[in-house]
Amino acid sequence: MRYAAVLVAACVAALAVTLAVSSQAQDKQPDTKQPDPIVVKGTLPAHWKQLGLDEKQRTQIYQIEADYKVKTDALKKQMDDLKVEQKAKMYGVLTDGQKARLKEIESKGTKDSEPTKDKAPAKDK
Repeated sequence: MRYAAVLVAACVAALAVTLAVSSQAQDKQPDTKQPDPIVVKGTLPAHWKQLGLDEKQRTQIYQIEADYKVKTDALKKQMDDLKVEQKAKMYGVLTDGQKARLKEIESKGTKDSEPTKDKAPAKDK
C-alpha cells in the first residue's frame, strides 16, 4: 500500500516538473512566425481584363469590392430585419379568427395556390 502511494506521488511530481519546464520553454522562445499577409481576392467586372490592368490596380479593385461587400451585406441584413418587423406589424392587425385562418391556410402549404405542371392552363376563346 505504501508503495502505491509513493508511486502516485512520484508521478505527480514528474508531471509538475514537466509542465513547469514546458511553460518556461514556451516563454523563452521568440515568436518568429510572421502573420500571413492579407490576400484580397475578387473578380473583375465584365471586360475589365481587356484593359491591361496592372497588379496594383487589380488589388485595389479587389479591395474596393471587399469593402463594399461588407456594406451591402449589412444593408441586406437590415432589409431582412425590416421585412420581419413589417410582417409582425401586419400580423398584429389581424383578429384572432383571421390569425387562426391564416395559420390554417399556411399549414396547407402552397399546394392549392400553385397550378400543377401536368395540366395546361385553360385557353380563352
